Amino acid sequence: VAAASLGLLLVPSSPFLLTGIFSFLLGAGRAFGVIFPLVTRHVYGAERFTRVYSGFYAVFLIFTAVSASLFGAVYTFAGSYDGVYLLILGCTILEIGLVQWMFRSA
Repeated sequence: VAAASLGLLLVPSSPFLLTGIFSFLLGAGRAFGVIFPLVTRHVYGAERFTRVYSGFYAVFLIFTAVSASLFGAVYTFAGSYDGVYLLILGCTILEIGLVQWMFRSA
């Protein structure tokens, strides 16, 4: 999703091109729905997987619920979704750092 967000900021405004790029990268990003449970199980072990993954997923769902309102507020304040795309990109960079930290501390 972050790559799609960056692409939407950098690619000239062509609705069909932007929609195609965003759709492709969004679909490719869905693979992480499979990878994340596997990584969690690998890092924390099978005996702690259900407790750890349920906590991760609860936080994920809370942020999913809040994000729509947050994105709407950014649009209302700024008048465009450029700030939302940058926010998504920043969150993705933070996520990459946290995953690397998780692997080092496990």
